Order: sequence, then C-alpha cells, then structure tokens
Amino acid sequence: MGARYGRWAGLVCAAALLAAAQARAAPGARHAPPGLAGIHKIRHVILVLQENRSFDAYFGTYPGADGIPTAGGRPMVCVPDPRAHRCTPPYPDHHDMNAGGSHLAWSATADVNGGRMNGFLRVAERTGRGCLGSAAICDPGAAPDVLGYHTGSDIPNYWAYARHFVLQDHLFAPVASESLPVHLYLFSGWSARCHNPRDVSTCRSSLDPVTQSVANPKPYAWTDITVPLSRRGVSWAVYLDHGAQPRLGSPAFTRRTASGPVRLGIGSLPGVPRLWNPLPGFSDVPDAHMRTMRRFYADLRAGRLPKVSWLLPDDRDSEHPPALVSWGQSHVTRIVNAVMQSRAWHSTAIFVTWDDWGGFYGHAVPPRVDALGYGLRVPGL
Repeated sequence: MGARYGRWAGLVCAAALLAAAQARAAPGARHAPPGLAGIHKIRHVILVLQENRSFDAYFGTYPGADGIPTAGGRPMVCVPDPRAHRCTPPYPDHHDMNAGGSHLAWSATADVNGGRMNGFLRVAERTGRGCLGSAAICDPGAAPDVLGYHTGSDIPNYWAYARHFVLQDHLFAPVASESLPVHLYLFSGWSARCHNPRDVSTCRSSLDPVTQSVANPKPYAWTDITVPLSRRGVSWAVYLDHGAQPRLGSPAFTRRTASGPVRLGIGSLPGVPRLWNPLPGFSDVPDAHMRTMRRFYADLRAGRLPKVSWLLPDDRDSEHPPALVSWGQSHVTRIVNAVMQSRAWHSTAIFVTWDDWGGFYGHAVPPRVDALGYGLRVPGL
C-alpha cells in the first residue's frame, strides 16, 4: 500500500494542525492542561463522514474559497445539456431534498471528461437520477439537479463552522468511485479485489472491490488502521447511527404484499448500511468496537471517549440523496454541540467530510495520482 495511507492520513494530519491552531473554545469550556501546545493539545480525534456532496454543491459560493468561477456574481462556467441542446450554468438550489446523480467509477470519469469537468448533465440524463424511490422527486423525466448548489442560508451551521474554524477547499475523495471503496480508504488506505480473501498477495487495486456477503463475510485480506492503533494502545470505536443494518438480501429487506414479496432498498431500514461500514469485513476487528450513537453520547458524558472515533450516519441522517440536507446538518450539529458542552472539547479535533461527490457539479479537476484516483472534490471542515 505504501503511499496510499497518505491520502486520508496526510489530509487529517495537516487539518489537525490547522484545527489546533485556529479552533476557538466554547463559552465555559475548560482550558487545555498546562504544558501542552499545538498538536499535542489534541487527545481525541472524531471523524464524521457524511454522504454524497461535492464541494461546489455546498461551498461553491463561500467567500474566499476556491468556489465556482464567477464574474459579477454570475457563473462563468456552464455544462452542456444534450437534452436541451444548450450549455447550462450552475444555479442556486434551495430545496431541502435533492436527487443528485450517478456516482460510480464510470460516471466519475464521465463527469471529469478529461479535465473539462462538463459531463454532469450528460451522465444524469443518461441514468435518470431524477427518480430515487422518493415520491416527491421520483420523476424520470424531470430535469436533473446536479448543477444546483446550496448557499449559506440553506446550510447555516456548516457555513458557521467554515467561518469560525477551518474549511478545506482542496480536499479530494481518495478514489474516483462510490461509497464502498472510499470507506475502505477511510479505514485501511486501500481498495482492492482479492482472489483469495485470506491471502493479501492475491489482492489487486480496484474501484469495484468485493462486497461482504453471507457466504464470504470476511473478504478483506489486508490490514486496517485499527491494528496499529490497538498495538500502540490507542483506544478507538466506530459509532453507528441507530446501529448496523442487516445484510442486504436478508429477510429484513423483504416486505410481503398482496402481489408478492417486494425487495427494499438500504434507505428503508434504520441503521448504517454495511457498504458504509466495511470495517467488520476485516478479520481482526472486535465487535466490541462497534457501538451506537446513543453509546457515543453516553461515553462523552462519562468522560470515556476513545482517542479515535468514527461516526457513521444512517440513511436518514446521511445527506445521501434523497435524504434531507437539513436532517444531515442537524445530525452533525448535535454531535458538535455535544462535544462543545463536554469535558473533551478542549482536547478534541473534529473532522467533518463527505465520502464522494454524489454526481453533483464540481469545477476543480482532481489530481491524478494512480489508477484509483483522486476522486472529485468534497467539502472538509
């Protein structure tokens, strides 16, 4: 794997220095213990990973950021629309519910389009992403909303965090693909297919890694980041919003109707989808480290917060279209508020980011580092 660990770990390390230098203590918060300075003030790292938003979709008009190119307040860029036979610029979209676009490996390539960053409408119209199973937006003939962007009035808390702390405007997803390979990078610094899930020498880098299944529940042969943490005595936990979902294909995802059984999607049940939490797929991960968000708040109140915490949302709180933007922002705000009001605030660095671009417009060309990525730009706080 080598330098691949630098994708997430390097970004987090650099951001931690900025956060430690610039973060402000909440009113009434305790001061750091004497003798600790800079990065050494940080005793707890919390990583909050939301879903499917590009940087330009949330911060494209944030003052001072590398946002959507404009002149006189009007976008200077546009994206060809094959259906309407015109070039359409990005536009403000204040809807709480969005449809987004395809965010697979092929659609990342098509959106980037050799660095022209103009394939977004072509992909959305080709895949019919106006219909995502929600009656409010399930209209395959509707115009795609992938060029829409939110402003500070839509996501005031996120913009407040950007204003008072740190906004990363050159943070790119580690791979040019969807959730599973990105989450594998979050926990292990690699995304691969393994011919033999117990032999790492049979693994090859892949944007389409093998997923967990009932027949093969431990398919990831390489090492995840929790191993060196545990070996060095660094406590850690993964907190799952409403716990873990059952496996796709299990009876829980089947609803019996008068016309026969109907298979449900991941957004139909509470809990974190297993594609968003691949860590149990590594054979060396104890189940005791998988906890609920209720346990997170209890650990925080009791002063038992681990040194490293990953917080993963369920579908409703994730901002993954068609989940409401406001629900996701409220979920993140509850987390940040709880930490601010706790004894851990003076010693904690919180990182909030989104796993992939969700098909939404972005103007920044991703740097090409290897066959896997980078992916398109995402927000980082």
